[in-house]
Amino acid sequence: MTPEAAAWIRANVLPPALRAPIATCPCEWGPCSNCVHGDHDRCRAGEPAVFPAGWVTNSKGSVVSPAPSSDARVWRVGRPCAWRCACDCRVVPSEAVQLDFFAAWDEELSMS
Repeated sequence: MTPEAAAWIRANVLPPALRAPIATCPCEWGPCSNCVHGDHDRCRAGEPAVFPAGWVTNSKGSVVSPAPSSDARVWRVGRPCAWRCACDCRVVPSEAVQLDFFAAWDEELSMS
């Protein structure tokens, strides 16, 4: 879809609730509730969650769907934003290692 077509749909088709920008993106939500309450052993750091930008709703705010198995989620264009716990309780610092960038090159030269 071209940017012009997307702008036309946004202006003429989407209900006003979906035209407004989303206040926060899932990647900005911060730490999980377990970490907020100090329960770091239950941290959900390894479980990224992908959320839609919203849902198609009727004028009363109910989610609409043409059939029970249909999906009424609205996704952003491109890669969806994912939430991950922002707490550093599960981050394991690695030891710094100095890599010898030219070691393989020197080995190759010495063998020839």
